[in-house]
Amino acid sequence: MIQFLHFRTNVLERYFNKDFTLTLPEKKKLTDIKWFAIYDIWSQNTFGDIYIPEDFEPPTVQKIGKLAAKSNMISSGKIEVLDAKSIRINNLFYDGKAKDAYFVAGIGPLPNSKGHKIPDEYGYLDSLRAYKNQTITLELPGDLTVFNIDWLSIFDFENKANLGSILITSGLNVPPSLVKVIPHKNDLPNCLQLHRDFQVSWEIFGPAITIQLAGQIKEDEYMAFGLSGSPEKSQMLGADVAVAYIHEYRGLATDYNITALTACVKVLGQYKGVCKDELVGGQDNNQIHTAVRENGINIITYRRSLISPDTGDKEFPTEGSVYIVWALGRLDKSKEPTFHDIYPKSDIKIELNKKEPASNCFAFTTTDRNLVEVWEKNQIFDRNIRTFNAYLGPSGGKKGYQGMTGQPSAPLAWYINGLLAPELWLRRGLTYSFKVRGGNNPHSAEFYHPLIITDEPHGGFDRLTDEAQARVRVLAGVEYSRRGRPRPTAGNKYTYLFTHQTYTFIKFIFNLYPL
Repeated sequence: MIQFLHFRTNVLERYFNKDFTLTLPEKKKLTDIKWFAIYDIWSQNTFGDIYIPEDFEPPTVQKIGKLAAKSNMISSGKIEVLDAKSIRINNLFYDGKAKDAYFVAGIGPLPNSKGHKIPDEYGYLDSLRAYKNQTITLELPGDLTVFNIDWLSIFDFENKANLGSILITSGLNVPPSLVKVIPHKNDLPNCLQLHRDFQVSWEIFGPAITIQLAGQIKEDEYMAFGLSGSPEKSQMLGADVAVAYIHEYRGLATDYNITALTACVKVLGQYKGVCKDELVGGQDNNQIHTAVRENGINIITYRRSLISPDTGDKEFPTEGSVYIVWALGRLDKSKEPTFHDIYPKSDIKIELNKKEPASNCFAFTTTDRNLVEVWEKNQIFDRNIRTFNAYLGPSGGKKGYQGMTGQPSAPLAWYINGLLAPELWLRRGLTYSFKVRGGNNPHSAEFYHPLIITDEPHGGFDRLTDEAQARVRVLAGVEYSRRGRPRPTAGNKYTYLFTHQTYTFIKFIFNLYPL
């Protein structure tokens, strides 16, 4: 008897077109059994069976050699084909100096620029970073499998050079892939695959551009796309973006301006940060067309004018190229975008109005990908501690604050006595003091973070309306003026926890690269 779902041997339920992976008991191999059946023990009837031939060779992982290096300090250990869509490269070394290098797979005797770009181990389609003795697993995109490619390469598109490659043996006896391919048809002629889980398509007609965003995201997540805040690189600061999501049955693609790298807050009477155009003196120039969620994919189409009258909006050029920005992340309880989880790690420059439409998009895929390992929750329960030092530091993304608390995270988070967002165990009747280093310049949205302690679980007291603030119980950090206006008291000079530890901070960001 074989254990089924959740390692149980329960009576089978009803299943229709369902895929399963079964593990044989007692470490048996497929060659150790003669048959496999769905059998009714009560009536002793066989509902379906299959016999295993004696000469049967079950599919298994195949080792196909090492990368044949051409330049750029490339080397690897044995390369393994895990299944029809997964390739593992062991002990990969690559210096990352090529500006336009990617994993590429294709057909033909030699690697060339006509191959398919393969997302890296985290799903990114940016130019490859450096690898130092790392073991990575690549998933072939869309409906591509090892059976319809002849080679895998690290290819430099700028110089049309093969930096290192390996030939894929034909007819490999490998297991079938458990990855499910989700077809997606683009209605617009131009399409750019930004990430394994995100693509944008567009068409310029007359004085307007129609844009469709398609992303494999959760229901409480958003897609953001727009023009860079800099004409020389992809830059979030100063960018003009649309933040698209589906709330219940309604799709939105709201026009945002990014005037500071922080959530939208009011600074001396003016809104700064990632703010809706309507809050900074402009108007929402995006017209929603369609919005649908199918098979875990949000597909949102909207239109806007190429030239907007708003001072904060960018012009979509019909000639030449332009830098773009994009992001995927979670929405907060107010349906506002929080710090992105996925975003480009390099500059992206595209030509919006090509003479001939171009598309490099592929179908979405879904599988049981490994969950991110979350850092252990921190606690401070020493009964002798009466003073807490509060500094700002990186929030850690999905591994850090977001994973530890389950709440959407900002770029920065509070570190108390050197620990990221710890639980504080306090005793009633005792007096505790907090030494706060969150900034005391109210003119800056990015460097002004007074510490306020309330009973509100989501934070952001200064972003709440007057009515919402009145319902919050403030425990510390706020005093009220004669007019009843709240005013923070716990502000001091801005201290960033990792400012003096350059190497540590760079290493920290490097470890967070997949987030």
